[in-house]
Amino acid sequence: MRIQRRTAWADTAISVDGVVRAVTGQDGLFVVLGASAGEHVVEAWQPGTLRSRAVIVVANGRVVDLSETLLLLGDVYPNGRIDVVDYLIGSAALGRCQGDDDFQGWLDLTANGCVGPEDIQVIVDNMGRTGPTRWSPVPSP
Repeated sequence: MRIQRRTAWADTAISVDGVVRAVTGQDGLFVVLGASAGEHVVEAWQPGTLRSRAVIVVANGRVVDLSETLLLLGDVYPNGRIDVVDYLIGSAALGRCQGDDDFQGWLDLTANGCVGPEDIQVIVDNMGRTGPTRWSPVPSP
């Protein structure tokens, strides 16, 4: 699990068939135990990201390795699309930092402690993207 423009990937919720079954560690890894045999929908999500989705088939007693996926930042109004609403919400929070009474950490997309121009740029860069995105391997830098 990776998150666009971040180096720490902890606390990403992993749901199986709509129920949160795991949370990623600092390294972005997770394990879901006890999934029944058959087809399942797996999603990864963190506030401010588009969901990533995979449909998997679990065979009895088998391990399924989903590899990495990349969560795209910018869906601060969590409706599955990055648009002008996200831009307006992010822009309204510009200049707010950790420790401020009105700081909302989920708007600090780049996780640097403040909502700044780089957070708004992420929204602009991803404008028009919709989710859930397809769970797929992360390209090498």
